[in-house]
Amino acid sequence: MRGMNCYTIGAVIYVLTGLIHGMTHFAPPPENPKPQTVAAQKAMAEAIDEMMGLSHSLTDILHCLSWYMTVLTLVAGTLAFTVRRACRTDAGLLRKASIVMALGAAVLAAMGAKYGIGPPLVLFSLATLSFAAAALRAQPAAAGSA
Repeated sequence: MRGMNCYTIGAVIYVLTGLIHGMTHFAPPPENPKPQTVAAQKAMAEAIDEMMGLSHSLTDILHCLSWYMTVLTLVAGTLAFTVRRACRTDAGLLRKASIVMALGAAVLAAMGAKYGIGPPLVLFSLATLSFAAAALRAQPAAAGSA
């Protein structure tokens, strides 16, 4: 099936992005953080909010959302791999799955651009291009080819 390699590359990029994002949670803090960064982190840790009877800091919310991003990126990439098998014989499914994944990656890349965060901008731009190429190339292989 034409387009499968591009689709696979996009799925790999999603999974790698999730793994890299998750690993950053375990990275040591910077050795010489800027004073304004330290002050902002302290303020976030001390800013306690209550919602539905539960207390949490802005730091807690940030960490939770960051872990959500890690897990959902890994799930999306894994789902793309799961769908991949069915796409081998169904050009329509390959095209549709590629379009959905490309649109999702494009939105995430745009968010990286808006907020000036390089890794998601680069990785999700590459995923967008890979899935877009898969969608454009999606068609059954010529007779006699694999």
